[in-house]
Amino acid sequence: MPFTPEDEQRVHSLPKAEREIVLERIVLREFRVQLLMEESDELSVDENYFDLGLGSLQLTEVKEHLEQSFGCEVDTTLLFNNPTISQLLEHLDELITRSAGADRE
Repeated sequence: MPFTPEDEQRVHSLPKAEREIVLERIVLREFRVQLLMEESDELSVDENYFDLGLGSLQLTEVKEHLEQSFGCEVDTTLLFNNPTISQLLEHLDELITRSAGADRE
């Protein structure tokens, strides 16, 4: 299911359980695009990015798109030192949670 920019920005206001589902769909979509995979192709969230076949340039493109989509900076060091989609999802959820809390203050 494709997501629009409005869906990506809306993720900030979702309850945690829904936000995690939407985040995973969006992040998996970005990785599948870079890996030239179909939406229906299985993609492990616990396997190292580089073992999946992703290169540094592709990972940088994923990072930049996610930053634009969610309006937050993804830590490059964390991205390369903890290279799994699962760890990236946790990091994004923390960033969005902090951002949403700051918006409400």
